[in-house]
Amino acid sequence: MIVGQNKKSDNNVAYKKFVSEKNIEKLPVLVINLFSNTNDSILQASYNHLEKIKAKRSNSVCELFYINATQARILNIRGKFDEAIKRLNEVIKTAPKDCNAINLLDLYNDLGSSYNYTGKNELALNNYYKALKEAQKKKDTSSQGAIHLNIGNIFFVLKKYDKAKAYYNKCIAISSYNKKHDLRKASGFDAMGNLYLNTSETMDLAKENFTKAILIFRKNNYKEFEYSTLNNLGIAYETEGNYQKALEIYKQVYDYAASIQNAALMGNVCFDMGFNYINMNNSKDAIKLFEQSYFNYGQIGMLDGMIDVNRELSNLYKKEKEFEKAFNHLSKFTKYKDSLNKASNSERLVELKKDYEFGIEREQLNSKVITYKLRNTILLISMLCLLLVAGLIFLYKKRKAASQEAKKQEQFTFQLLQNTEEERGRIAGELHDSVNHDLLAIKNNLINGKQIAVEEVANVIEEVRNISRNLHPAVLENIGLEASIENLCERLTEIGLFTTCEITYNQKLNKNKELQLYRIIQEALNNTLKHGKADAAKVILTSTEDSLLLEVKDNGTGFNVEQELKNPKSFGLQSILQRAKAITAKININSSNKGTVILINIPV
Repeated sequence: MIVGQNKKSDNNVAYKKFVSEKNIEKLPVLVINLFSNTNDSILQASYNHLEKIKAKRSNSVCELFYINATQARILNIRGKFDEAIKRLNEVIKTAPKDCNAINLLDLYNDLGSSYNYTGKNELALNNYYKALKEAQKKKDTSSQGAIHLNIGNIFFVLKKYDKAKAYYNKCIAISSYNKKHDLRKASGFDAMGNLYLNTSETMDLAKENFTKAILIFRKNNYKEFEYSTLNNLGIAYETEGNYQKALEIYKQVYDYAASIQNAALMGNVCFDMGFNYINMNNSKDAIKLFEQSYFNYGQIGMLDGMIDVNRELSNLYKKEKEFEKAFNHLSKFTKYKDSLNKASNSERLVELKKDYEFGIEREQLNSKVITYKLRNTILLISMLCLLLVAGLIFLYKKRKAASQEAKKQEQFTFQLLQNTEEERGRIAGELHDSVNHDLLAIKNNLINGKQIAVEEVANVIEEVRNISRNLHPAVLENIGLEASIENLCERLTEIGLFTTCEITYNQKLNKNKELQLYRIIQEALNNTLKHGKADAAKVILTSTEDSLLLEVKDNGTGFNVEQELKNPKSFGLQSILQRAKAITAKININSSNKGTVILINIPV
């Protein structure tokens, strides 16, 4: 759905379809068509239409339930969240068990969103979890992806970033199975980009996720979503100090927003571009953009945006020593902030405005300007202290992380030595128990004058080959990486793990990197065979212009990735990470009760 195009026509079509529907069971679903492309008057008319149905005809218990559920959803869509919460709780509590079209999934999801918008995060989470349970019962992957995204957003607001990241990953993963869910998948990447934008020391991961979202939006022609995310990408470049690149991106978003007259997007991009000009020490252009942002926010009554932009304009005008304008915007900032918080300071603001409009004495104004300067000085000192404390905390965390990494490396080295000794013991045992035994039998037969069968010698040779192959994959040097992977998959299939592969290997690696890549695949498949309880596995190797993409996945029971990474005994997993690090590859491991996926990006 492309928001912002043919809205009036879409409104009328959706409304006419809603009021003409005779099957009341369909109303709770049809009402969602009014969500993105409508205005409050049509929503009110839809609500009133349902009241008339209740008054004019005798409705069954189920029909009354559908009507009440639809009205509750309309209240949620209109932003009347307190009323929606009350009605939704009543509807869920009184839901008849024998109604065929009952859909608790949507009701729990709507209730979660209403609690979310009123800041009741715990209650929102509780209802989203219930909605998720219903979606899983119905195997509704589209709803599961949306709910995972909503839950991740709440954890992001609560600053529980690890949990937010986990749910964003679930949204992306479950939305990847069906191209119809591309919009949800892109929204997951956008949310993940925002998470990294707010939590990462570098912006690489933020830019990577924003770019993935933009490409999906662009491919599916979701223009407004594409440019909204493009604006976020501009913020990422600005945050890392690449102001010129950020400015180029902001201008693209500005041109698009102007072409479709989207006031909200215009307000956002002008606000962000204004900050970019401040960072470029260009206060005059920053002021122009903030004024334009204020105009656009004012057109749609976006109070939080109007508060932010008036605060920045007041600060900039004070910096430019235009104190009258600074005072004017400070008054507006206070007015809108009080209005947003439902405070009762409007009378004080009216008096201030009257004093200003009729001309207060210069001494009083100068006194207030001095007071503002003093406050700003105190604020600046406070900010410097906070920055100092933040810097100390950052250094402490960095040293702690380095210490943990060194400890992890030490544990890995110790485990490597221990495994090497165990491997030597295993090889010695194999030589003693199989090869040595067979050779001794052949020797005794020769001493006793018996004839030696060719099969006996062939068996010994095959035993030696197997031991040698495990020590070093000579086949890799003889037939190459692609054939070696296929050979490995065939051997695993023979011993019970059905393993397939898809290989497009155009960008060639050097021999050392090929060996490390082969060992990674071998270790991942061995882990699947030993611990994954999987029936099937697949290896996908794909060449791009500047990298190789490796994917190893299975349908096993999965494991807790975070917990296993911290476990010093998880040698196989640590081995994969260390080998990936050795070839400067980026690795991502996702695991659930539906299987495990290891993604590795190797630069060429």
